Amino acid sequence: GMAVLLWIWGGSRAQIQRCVLVCLGVNLVTHAAFWLAYPLVPVEATLRLWGFEALIVAVEGLIYHRVCPLSLPRAMGISLLLNLSSFWLGNVLWQLA
Repeated sequence: GMAVLLWIWGGSRAQIQRCVLVCLGVNLVTHAAFWLAYPLVPVEATLRLWGFEALIVAVEGLIYHRVCPLSLPRAMGISLLLNLSSFWLGNVLWQLA
């Protein structure tokens, strides 16, 4: 997703490669942290899920803004779009299983 979005906005090949690697690394860290921390937070499941998702969108967006050639609003939008896509795809695959 990140590669396509940066290509559309005209990033150089080196910028796109760097941002995709950052995106993959950040995604691995935030998702591992999510799965480790999620069961430890004593809040209703839906609120906990959306709270974690919001936190992950913010963290990933800030990192994308700092590392990639993206304004803060664009980085946050990309983070939101990528996380919503991941959430949607996960739900589709869950339903198919």
